[in-house]
Amino acid sequence: MNLIGREELKAKLDRGDGFKLAMTLGGSAFNMAHIPGSLNVNSMEQAQRLVSPDDEIVVYCHDESCPASKAAYQMLVSHGFTNVRRYAGGMRDWQEAGYPLERDPELVEDAVRTTALSQPITEEDHIQGRTGAPVTLVVYGDYECPYTRRTMTHVKGLQRRLSDELCFVYRHFPAPPEIHPHAWLAAEAALAADAQGKFWEMHEHLFRHQKALDSEHLEVYAAEMEFNVARFKHELHEHIHDARIQRDRDSGWKSGAREVPTLFINNVRYQGELKLASIMDAIKHGRGFQSRPG
Repeated sequence: MNLIGREELKAKLDRGDGFKLAMTLGGSAFNMAHIPGSLNVNSMEQAQRLVSPDDEIVVYCHDESCPASKAAYQMLVSHGFTNVRRYAGGMRDWQEAGYPLERDPELVEDAVRTTALSQPITEEDHIQGRTGAPVTLVVYGDYECPYTRRTMTHVKGLQRRLSDELCFVYRHFPAPPEIHPHAWLAAEAALAADAQGKFWEMHEHLFRHQKALDSEHLEVYAAEMEFNVARFKHELHEHIHDARIQRDRDSGWKSGAREVPTLFINNVRYQGELKLASIMDAIKHGRGFQSRPG
C-alpha cells in the first residue's frame, strides 16, 4: 500500500498541488469533520462521479487503525486508478499536529452548546466506585478505539490515586461500522457478559484483545470466562442488547459527544488532552478537588 505522511500531505495542500483528497467515511462523519479541501468518497459510485482514473488521489479516514481508507484504496486500485496513496494517520494525526479541520457549522454549534451530561447516572449504568463520591467520571467509549483503550489505562491511574473518592461510569458509544466494524458487536458482547454478572471482566478483555473482536473470537472469550455460551451466543445473534447501546449513544450525542472517547467530569464535558496529568488537573482545579498524597 502506497502511503503518504502528514507533512508531505500538508506541503501538497499548501502548494495547491492538483490532486484529489478523499475522505472515505460516510456523509454524516464527513459533515462532522474533514481535512479542508476534501471530497467525500466512500463508494465506487461516488468515486466515478468525483474522480477519474488519471487523478492523483490521497484517501484517508479517522486514524491509522480505521479500515475505511484501506478499503477505499483497494477499491480504487482494483478499478484501474493508478496514482492512489493512503494517509494512514488520518484526521486524528492531522488534528494532533495542530492543523485545522472543517466541520458542519450546525454540528459544531450544537456540540459547543451542549456541554452537560444529559442522562443522569442510574443503577443501570456500568459503575465502579460509590455513586456519592466527590468526583464522577463518565466515559463514552468504543471497544475498537485505541484512544478509548489508552484512556482506560488513565482511568485505572485515577482510581489508584483517588480510591473511593472517584465514581467511574462507562457508557457505550460505538463508532459507525465504516470506522470500527466490530465496535457495536463488542458492546453487545459486554452487555451479554453483564447479563451473566461479568461485565467488567469482559470489558477489560475486549480492550486487551482489541484487534480480535469478531463473533468467533467473542465466543471463545465467553467460553474462556466460563459463561453460559449458548445464552451468550443467543443474545448476540438476536441483538438483545441493541436498545441499551442505542440509549447510551443517544445520551452521548445529546450531551455533545461526537467522537470517542468523550469524558464528563462531574457531569461537565471534559475537553482537554487525554493524558492522566491533564485529567487529574481538571479534577483538582476545575472541580476544586484535592487528590490524596502519592
